[in-house]
Amino acid sequence: MTAADSSSPEALREYNYRNYGVRLTLGEVLSIAVFSPDGRYLRDITPPAVDAAILQGLEHPLYARITAPALAFYAVADSAPQLFANYAALDSTGRAQARRFYDTFEPWTREERARFRREVVNARVVELHGAHHYLFMSHEADVIREMRAFLEGR
Repeated sequence: MTAADSSSPEALREYNYRNYGVRLTLGEVLSIAVFSPDGRYLRDITPPAVDAAILQGLEHPLYARITAPALAFYAVADSAPQLFANYAALDSTGRAQARRFYDTFEPWTREERARFRREVVNARVVELHGAHHYLFMSHEADVIREMRAFLEGR
C-alpha cells in the first residue's frame, strides 16, 4: 500500500477495489480500519494474528434446528492465489502468509459447507468458486438468479 492508497477512506476503498476486485461501501471501510483525525489509514481493527484463535473460539451454528427451506451461499477459493487477488504482487513473506491463512481456513470452510448440507433438511447450497466474502457484490447476477430460483421453488 502506498501513501496515496492510505491517504483517506476513499483511497483505501480504491486500493481494496484494485487488489481484491470489490468496491467496499464507505461504512464497511470505516468499520474495518482505524483512521487518523486527518483521515489517513492507520491500521486494520482486527490484528492479523487472530485467524487460528477465531476458529478455535467459534461455536457451530445449530443447523439441525433449521426446519424451513434454507438457502446458503458460499464463496469458495480453490487456492491462496485465488483467495488473494494481489497474490502475484506479494513478496515471499506475503505469499507465505497468504498460503498459511488459506491452509488454516480452507479445511474449516469446506467442513462447514458439508455440515450445512448434512444438518439442514431443506438446504440449498450455492457454491461460487472464485468468489470472495463480498460475493453479493462481485457476483450479483448469480446471487439474484439463485435467490429467485430458490424463492420460486425451482
